[in-house]
Amino acid sequence: LDGSWPSYYHRRPGGPTGANSWLLHFEGGGWCRPNAAGEGDETSLPFPPALARWCTEQLDTPQGSTKSDPETRDFSTTPLFSTDPLQNPMFHDWQVVLV
Repeated sequence: LDGSWPSYYHRRPGGPTGANSWLLHFEGGGWCRPNAAGEGDETSLPFPPALARWCTEQLDTPQGSTKSDPETRDFSTTPLFSTDPLQNPMFHDWQVVLV
């Protein structure tokens, strides 16, 4: 929303079996509704107002800007990206891209 560049993180495969396997994870929650002159007038919205925040509310969050994104990402904090085969039997050795 603020014009900052998109960011992504890549984790290399954990072994030869995962070299040609990719898990692409697109972080969601970025949709917002633009603020019009009559902000708060939700009678003209074509969807329930609870589905999206006002863009001004979202601007300084991770879904509205990448300015605060870290240089690197620790994939081990999320079970889906774990390299432990007991915790993540399917994707533990795959390449992972987080967008």
